[in-house]
Amino acid sequence: MQKIILVRHAEALDRAKAVKKNVFDPDRYLTKDGIKKLIENIKRNRKLFKNIDVYMTSTYLRSEQTLDVILKATKATKTRKIILADISPNDKPHSLIKWLKKHKKKNVLVVSHEPFLSHFLEEFL
Repeated sequence: MQKIILVRHAEALDRAKAVKKNVFDPDRYLTKDGIKKLIENIKRNRKLFKNIDVYMTSTYLRSEQTLDVILKATKATKTRKIILADISPNDKPHSLIKWLKKHKKKNVLVVSHEPFLSHFLEEFL
């Protein structure tokens, strides 16, 4: 049975603060508190992160950073990391669903955003 783990990126720089700092939305980075909470959640749910074949992330910095923290915290050694441009906040989930159906034997962890993750769940389930 295929395992699909959906992870919303950890807490990132607030939108209003990003605007003041001239940081564009795709470049918003994780906060120290966001990283700390993410590591705590990974430790509490360590079993969930076992036997992952493919790790996917959007191109947004906060999503990539979240995946990097997951990989480091779980000490993942054999990793296949895929960066997808079309799993960003307002994208439609069609291409991810198509990929998952084609690779049914792969256990996948997807780091993305809202509302993408909610739209994915609506269509996939």
